[in-house]
Amino acid sequence: MSLFSKKKKEKEVSIQSAENQNQPKDYWICPKCQTNNSLASRSCKDCGYYR
Repeated sequence: MSLFSKKKKEKEVSIQSAENQNQPKDYWICPKCQTNNSLASRSCKDCGYYR
């Protein structure tokens, strides 16, 4: 893999992550174990962390 293809791939990844930030989330991420949880849940389904 050349240096140019690596930079192009990094740029594509940063564009995709910027697009994902504009979409509303229907989940929250537990700060303790990084599990995706429903917005309706008050605690993490894996570790029990209260939000």
